[in-house]
This record gives sequence, structure tokens and C-alpha cells, in this order.
Amino acid sequence: MMRLFVNKARIVAILLVVLLAVSRAFPEPTEWMNKDGQDEHWYDELVITIEGVSDTYVRTDLDVRRNDNYGCDKSIAVGTSRGGGGIPYGEADAMRSLIRFDLTNIYTRLEALCADIVGRIANHKDHFIGHLGKCGRNEIQLESAVLELTLLGAPNTFDQGLPTSVYKIDVHRVLDSGPLTPFVTWVEGNGRETIPYTPEGSGCEHVDPAFGVAWEGADELGDANNQSVPEFDKEVIASAIIDQAVNQGGDIVQWDITQLVVDWLNGTVPNHGILLRDVTSDGSFRGVRFGAREGMLFNIYPDAVQGPRLIVEFSERPL
Repeated sequence: MMRLFVNKARIVAILLVVLLAVSRAFPEPTEWMNKDGQDEHWYDELVITIEGVSDTYVRTDLDVRRNDNYGCDKSIAVGTSRGGGGIPYGEADAMRSLIRFDLTNIYTRLEALCADIVGRIANHKDHFIGHLGKCGRNEIQLESAVLELTLLGAPNTFDQGLPTSVYKIDVHRVLDSGPLTPFVTWVEGNGRETIPYTPEGSGCEHVDPAFGVAWEGADELGDANNQSVPEFDKEVIASAIIDQAVNQGGDIVQWDITQLVVDWLNGTVPNHGILLRDVTSDGSFRGVRFGAREGMLFNIYPDAVQGPRLIVEFSERPL
């Protein structure tokens, strides 16, 4: 009889653990309810993370780098000159980064996320007063879109610089114009400077023979296998400060690019990605490195971090 009682106690304990786990995974709908018992706060869960589909950087800090492609590298970089391209040593804007996000399925993903939330609400509909909520374009609106980059892990977070170096990284919109006619969107490419140059099965090559965007491409008398860095809107969309004395590898840096993403989704401007640069200088050669999508993809580098992502948040559209 004692053994039977112990077994029943164990079964009850297991059931309680399972119920607790389920309740945490699917919170009670009261968490979405306001003081009047309405379910307006369920929109707080409408957040989508979009990973970058292309990222690379181009450089003219040294003349020999002008026709190199870095589309397969573990990092992207922004920084100053070492005397290349006619830019004096330590002067600004000699390394630029390019990132592109694919937004074509954002509303499909949103509908799937919404269906999950609404399903959970519907399962507890007796708790609610009013509507269960909808996720169509007429019911919601884009609240914010934040670009997130992670500083590459130590010891490669910064490329030289001074202990007092401070970077101001500006975001610009890439334009649908350039020396090629008709316009061709920049190609990430397959160049890699980090050893091993060609991880097995990666399709990567060393930076010089690799194809893809470079500072100087075939259209500007550069190598035939490269295209030149695209033109960009000189208007600064957003800026972020990185302090070499304060920031370290693994830190997350954010830029609010909400209006640009709204314009992309509305078709107001074409989506050819963004360009990052720093037009400030302290006279030193310096660079700051962020994680590229390939770093985690190849999973062979201890300093690799997450690549570029776009955090998009939606809210209920006012009636």
C-alpha cells in the first residue's frame, strides 16, 4: 500500500511539472488584457526578426585592396585609410559595409505569427470581452524597425585604432543607380580573407580571384570579376557611436531605420540594401568589425558572432 501511495505521488508531481511548463509556454490571456478586460496587449508579441541575406564590405585603405571582394568573410568592417585610393593615412571613409534584407515574405511570416497568437486567444475566449483580433494590413501597422549588428569577438573587434578612438557609424540607403546600365544590384560575392580561405563545401575563394562587389570593379577599369561599390543616398538615416575604450566584442549596436523599412514595404523606394560608413577620423588607421552572416554559418571561428538582423515590431492600427 505504501509503494502504491508513493507511485501516485510521483505521478501527481510529474503532472504538476508538465502543467507548469505548458502554462509558461502559453501564458494566460489575461496577460494581454487591459483594465477593462479587453485584449489590446496581444499585439505586443508581433515582433519579427529578419536575418540579412547579403552582407560584405569594400575597402580602399590600401590600393591592393580596391579590387578585393569579402562576401564570404566572417565579418564586415568600417574604417579609415592607410594611404590607398588617394586618401591620406588616417583619413575617413576608406572601408564601407553593405547589407541587404529580403522583406518579400514579411507579411506571410506575420500572418503565421498572428494565427498562433489568435489561436491561443481563441482557446480562452471566455476570458475576453470584445474582438479576438486580426492581423491583416488593415488592422496592424509597422511600429519600429531596428538594425542590429554585433561587434566581432575579441581579439578582432577593432583593427588597430587608438584606445581613445570613437566611431560614428552612419546608415545610408543604396540607390538604384550606378555606372552600369541597366542597373545591377550589388552582388555579395564569395571572397574570403580569413584562413582557411576556402572552407570545405563553402564555395569561397581568396579575396582577389573572387567575384562580387569591390571598391573598384570592371566598370571602373578594375578586375573583370568585380563590380564597383554602388552609389548611395548622402542623407544619413541613422547613426550609432562605438567607443573603443568602452565597447567590446559581443556588444550589440542598434540603428532605428523605421522610415526606410516603411518606404521599402510601401514601394516608395526600391530595396537595394544599406551602406554603412564613418566620416569621422582621429588621424589613426582604425576599423571596427561586425559579425557577418557567414561567421555563424560556417561555425569554425571562435570569435564569430551573429550576423546582421532587422527587428521589426508591429502594433494595432488606430481605428
